[in-house]
Amino acid sequence: IHSFSGNGILRDVVIADAVESVGTGCFANCSSLERVKIGSNVSEIGNDAFKDCPLLSDILIPNATERIGNGAFSGCKSLSDVIIEDRSEPLALGCNYSSPLFSDCPLDSVYIGGKITYGTSSREGYSPFYRNTSLRTVVITDKEDQIYNAEFYNAAQAGLHPSITLELTNRAEYDGETIEEFEG
Repeated sequence: IHSFSGNGILRDVVIADAVESVGTGCFANCSSLERVKIGSNVSEIGNDAFKDCPLLSDILIPNATERIGNGAFSGCKSLSDVIIEDRSEPLALGCNYSSPLFSDCPLDSVYIGGKITYGTSSREGYSPFYRNTSLRTVVITDKEDQIYNAEFYNAAQAGLHPSITLELTNRAEYDGETIEEFEG
């Protein structure tokens, strides 16, 4: 836990394929961390694992990852691209009581290659992409068959980019309605 937390020298991290989890706060507050390659067998990214890494610009979540903990990427002020690899099993995304999973991240594009799940009750917090005001492009593959109510709530409405390009590779269901294309 917190193995490299606060390290101001690390710039690049390669997490080996033999590693199965990235622990709580493991790389939190690494002020020089720019690039992370997560090993193909990492099944869990712990709470606050990469929190407040201001230079981290993109992240690829391998298809073996089953869970991303609360606040894992919050405060990554350069994080613009998130790719969730194509997958057949769902990915559980953490939430925060006071802010979303990608809070204070200037996300520009998100690729969702499979089913994601998360809680959004008053006890659990916000959807992971809530209030990402810079978000421009969202690609959701046909492995995800449902877009949850409020999944991208207040993403475009609150900020700089008044429209989001949403590409559905097949069709999906939104709040009980089947949709085949979307203009936002």
